[in-house]
Amino acid sequence: MIKTDGGTFYLTAGEACYIFKIDGGALRHVHFGKRVEPEDDLTALGFGSENWSELGGATFARDGKPIAVKLEYGGAQVLADKPAPDRPALGGGKTLVIDMRDYKAALRVKLYYTPYPRGGFSRRVEIYNDGSKSVTLTAPPQTVTLAREYDIISVGDNGEKRRTPVGKYSDGGNALTNFIAAAKPTASESHGDVYGFLCAYGDGAVHATTDGAATVITCDDGANGTEIAAGGVYTLPEALAVYSDSGVGGMSRILHDVLRENSGERIDGKRRPTVLYSPIMSVDKMCEAAGTACELGCDVFAVDCGEASADAIKAVAEACKAAGIKFGVRVSPVALGKSSAAYIKESVKAKNGKFAVDMSDDRSVEAFIAALQNVIADCDAEYLMIDIERGGVKPFAVGMWRVRGALAARFPELVIEWGAVPTEMLIGQSLCYPPCLMRNAVAATPSDSLKTRFDIATFGCLGYELDPTEATDELKRAIRAQIFSYQDDAPATLNGDLYRLSAADGDVCLMSVAKDKSRAYAVCIRTHASKTSVRLLGLDEHNIYHIRELNKTFSGAALMYCGVSVPPACGEKTTFVLHLRQVADYE
Repeated sequence: MIKTDGGTFYLTAGEACYIFKIDGGALRHVHFGKRVEPEDDLTALGFGSENWSELGGATFARDGKPIAVKLEYGGAQVLADKPAPDRPALGGGKTLVIDMRDYKAALRVKLYYTPYPRGGFSRRVEIYNDGSKSVTLTAPPQTVTLAREYDIISVGDNGEKRRTPVGKYSDGGNALTNFIAAAKPTASESHGDVYGFLCAYGDGAVHATTDGAATVITCDDGANGTEIAAGGVYTLPEALAVYSDSGVGGMSRILHDVLRENSGERIDGKRRPTVLYSPIMSVDKMCEAAGTACELGCDVFAVDCGEASADAIKAVAEACKAAGIKFGVRVSPVALGKSSAAYIKESVKAKNGKFAVDMSDDRSVEAFIAALQNVIADCDAEYLMIDIERGGVKPFAVGMWRVRGALAARFPELVIEWGAVPTEMLIGQSLCYPPCLMRNAVAATPSDSLKTRFDIATFGCLGYELDPTEATDELKRAIRAQIFSYQDDAPATLNGDLYRLSAADGDVCLMSVAKDKSRAYAVCIRTHASKTSVRLLGLDEHNIYHIRELNKTFSGAALMYCGVSVPPACGEKTTFVLHLRQVADYE
């Protein structure tokens, strides 16, 4: 909801709200956090700090000399639909647009605020240079300032969740540069105030610093030194900000809902295909593998068109059609083999013997789009995986945004996904990404058992990276059973509410609960050699649930407040699975 009352702007999103007002021409921040009603005059209580009157700390220069910028309010309007920018952004409905101007500096700023019903707000900034000379953006603006020092939560290189007081926080070693969360020192996974910040589609990076009293969050794209031509406009990365008073888990679930419902992939509630990614083999072997993948129950057989030749891709596509399985392609724009580099030679550049698409060159991007369109059209491909790094620099993120948009426009039924997530990275990435946006592939030869790898991978879109023609009959039966089980559980795991649980001995459990709380699915990742217990979350305490693995029924209250016993690990790492179904209401 967006409400304007004189010079006060009141935005609500789920249980959160964002309030700011005009004060003497300046745009003054009043409140971002737990929802309060518009009738409450928080400014009378002394709330309020300058938000965008100085463009949030951004600095500019002309002719190499710093210029003073004092932006003042120039008007506002509410749009029925969120306008599409020239760089990655989420969808959305009603959007508040604020105009800020400095006539002397010949600069204008448009601020776009979009609240989402599930919670969270996106903010985008456009900077207009109305002067006769170019202007240089020498420092990026702040996204938000929180009025105390928080702990910063990020995802480390190994996929682990890292929590550091803001005064000791450093961006180094982050696997996801486009996400961080700010949590009160007393906040836990299930309780306390937590803010989450995410740059859409990896476009930009999120930073956290402190001035000794407050936590300052900044989203930028490394654009320091960017020149905005006379009469030109520069769009900064879109930032999604969410608030939860239900701990880190609550923050994650709000992000999941917003991304699930507003991403460009149109995935909300849709069934995701099970994909077998073929290793590069001879054409005959890949054709044989396609038939075997169909027998296993896979929906898609995908070939890496960054390594295979055009003739090989067409041959495998024909084999998929004959076998009755959908054909898909996989490509990494930064790791192309010689054969595909020759096939899409207009779009690649060679450096140190490696081939990559130059995403900063418009002609290269257009040639890459044309090449992928030709592959998809020639082979009737129904699935595309583009391997990318989450959290990149502007040219790559914006280039890939153009690729996605062009392909989605020409092939509206094409399933487009962005990179597979190793199972060891899943828990960390679940801090911000919902399972339906994570493709988890069960690899061929890691140290963990097939069951362990599969159980963890079920909290995402299931895939396999192996040669099915080399699988034993026993392995084929196991994979076939896994795929059948996964598709039955997928409505809860992909579209439900995700909870990260801790067992009594510290082991991690993942749990997904259907939105109507009629079913749930949990996987405990066991590393300790002794029996333990875990309290489940998210259930309806008045429901009665049957647990398949125990063949017993319990009230939701008993499972959440008393917990359930789980067996010890058998070996270095094993998993224990629980399937819950509602059987009756508890009176």
